[in-house]
Amino acid sequence: MEQNTKTRIALIYELILVILAFLSVFLIFSENVVVRYLDKIVWALFFADVVIRFILAKNKWTFVKKNPFDIIAAIPLDAIFQTARIARLFRILRLFAISNNYFPKFFKILKTNYLDRVLIVAVLMIVTGGTVVTFTEPNINTFSDGLWWAIVTTTTVGYGDISPDTISGRVVAVILMFIGIGIIGMLTSSITTFFIRDQKKEHPTVEFLHRQLNRIDELSPSELNHIIAILKEYKKEAIHGKEDMERKSSDIRNN
Repeated sequence: MEQNTKTRIALIYELILVILAFLSVFLIFSENVVVRYLDKIVWALFFADVVIRFILAKNKWTFVKKNPFDIIAAIPLDAIFQTARIARLFRILRLFAISNNYFPKFFKILKTNYLDRVLIVAVLMIVTGGTVVTFTEPNINTFSDGLWWAIVTTTTVGYGDISPDTISGRVVAVILMFIGIGIIGMLTSSITTFFIRDQKKEHPTVEFLHRQLNRIDELSPSELNHIIAILKEYKKEAIHGKEDMERKSSDIRNN
């Protein structure tokens, strides 16, 4: 019960940080003073999060290797490092890892054919594409307009209210169109593959072990001991089952 409560709190915390990450990316080009202060608060939260997790980490170097984007996102966001905040969007990965315990079916679909990674790359490409056209297109003056254009282009909706005039803008449009078409194909195939595989139901205990192994770095010593005990019991059952099968085969041959 206590572990579930901790996981739920972690899920809410990560969800808040993901929302703040998206908010900070959308406000990259805002000159509003209030927005500037809000951005500093968001940066302070990300910076404090990285520092605290680094201090609590048992292996500092492992933490650095596993969290490069969190560290990049904590870089002071002056004019030189404005786009570094895009790295905050990789916080979605941590949110996915924690949410996996609550929505296993949904996240199994996302993990089929690496769909989750493709979607994350697609989001980053949309943000990058929106940023590029904001700088290069004379008829796109705000980042929100650039992002809107990138989204409707990727989803192949293409309202036509905004269209690129420059070569760079058209190149970005072609790339986003191909990404959109690819995502639709991958989404369809991933859902189909998942339900075909799901026809063969796994034992509930096996599913439990899979979920726990996905969060192995968060498991407490008592939880690890519990998993080891389950595996030992499974080994005994497998040995007994094999012996029973051999005994039955021998009886059939003798008869």
